[in-house]
Amino acid sequence: MLSVTNLHKYYGDTHVLKGIDVEVAQGEVLAIIGPSGSGKTTFLRCMNYLETPNRGKISINHVTIDAENTTKKQIHQLRQQSSMVFQQYHLFKNKTAIENIMEGLIITKKMPNRKAEELALSYLERVGLKERRDAYPSQLSGGQEQRIGIARALAMNPAVILFDEPTSALDPENVGDILAIMRDIANQGMTMIIVTHEIEFARNVADQVIFMDQGEIVEKGTPEEVLVHPTYERTKRFLRRLHQEPDFII
Repeated sequence: MLSVTNLHKYYGDTHVLKGIDVEVAQGEVLAIIGPSGSGKTTFLRCMNYLETPNRGKISINHVTIDAENTTKKQIHQLRQQSSMVFQQYHLFKNKTAIENIMEGLIITKKMPNRKAEELALSYLERVGLKERRDAYPSQLSGGQEQRIGIARALAMNPAVILFDEPTSALDPENVGDILAIMRDIANQGMTMIIVTHEIEFARNVADQVIFMDQGEIVEKGTPEEVLVHPTYERTKRFLRRLHQEPDFII
């Protein structure tokens, strides 16, 4: 359903992604963990060409792109296969909650306004924010903004949703709500790739986990294999440090 083969990304002379290979079956959840600067977000952004890879192939469903020989049409087709949920929400500040969801349906999918509004409202209800349909982002909490971001992604009916550390900008009290929504989405069979530091969530929800460091996949396998019984010392050090971090500082 989704495959990435020998993906490379450079920023000038800096080799950020060094031959990434990933396979995700339909309905699977892939969790990506690793330290800051390991290339996790860059990899996710390359998946829908928010960043342009220098080499490698990306396939989602029937769409395949070779980074060294691609066209604008192919990039557009690839982007239609995925939706992304960002760390910082990326909502239009001058549009209401429902208008943020409708925007892609009208502009990208050419959906009539009335139908787009009905669909957007159904997804707002799904994330528990139907009553906030006319609120602007400035009137919402971070958790509410992220729920709208998830509703927006779902409304596009993608083959895969890409989550870039969706809880990292949230207060701790909002993290659980977002993870519960994501767990529900996974349980309904959505293919998901999630960059996350929520190790317990990854252990409970993911079908496979990869640990990245310095632009490479150091370790991959089931949550049990990677998170509970890792093979490599680099993975073990990362998990030990993560477990030692306090939840808050006084």
